[in-house]
Amino acid sequence: MINKIQQIFNRSKVFFGQSRQIQRDNLALQLISDFLPDSTNYFPITGFSVNPHTLACILNDIQINQRKYMIEFGGGISTISCAKFAKLNNLNFKLFTVESDSKYLDILEIALRKENLTDFVKLIYAPLEPTSLALEKTPWYSEKIQDKFSDTKFDIIFVDGPKAGTKKNSLSRFPALPFLVKEKLLADNYAVFLDDSNRNGEQIAMKKWQKDYKLRFINFSDVTSVAFKGKHFNPLVW
Repeated sequence: MINKIQQIFNRSKVFFGQSRQIQRDNLALQLISDFLPDSTNYFPITGFSVNPHTLACILNDIQINQRKYMIEFGGGISTISCAKFAKLNNLNFKLFTVESDSKYLDILEIALRKENLTDFVKLIYAPLEPTSLALEKTPWYSEKIQDKFSDTKFDIIFVDGPKAGTKKNSLSRFPALPFLVKEKLLADNYAVFLDDSNRNGEQIAMKKWQKDYKLRFINFSDVTSVAFKGKHFNPLVW
């Protein structure tokens, strides 16, 4: 089973092009295999999916730093794996997944139901809209989602959406931290993982986040960076 999943991930991530990253992913797959979707409940994996090494580091952080509330911008295999990890380890954990594609959200919901994970995840539909938080007027998730969180304080954030990578939407992920700060939704101690941090738009967002919020991002893989606020144990798989 692991070999089949391994082949899928390797093919979908061929653009990494570096053996070190593939080695990291291979090691990570061995660590997280129990938390991937069951073989009978196949979940689509694409070139946009989070890589296994990044996912292993996120799961490490949830466990070792006892994270309670996670928000991810852009759902996918990370949604299922984080919820399954929490369930199998009896963790007091809740994941809020913000997604702009309603059809994809339906796919996620079906997958979560098949895995009996709905108690661990709150799916939030948020169409892309103009926002004053954006750089260069790039649309972001509707800020009306603020009423979905009550008094929640997030201690782990995964920024993997909205879609970015083109000149038109390269800065689309920037509003994530400004939104959480503005709405006072961050815990005193937190981790923020930024996927695709090797791209120019994410680099710009990351540098401005560092300046505005006194963070220091660490590039722990070819494609992902993380910053920590407050006390924490190092959760990174090198």
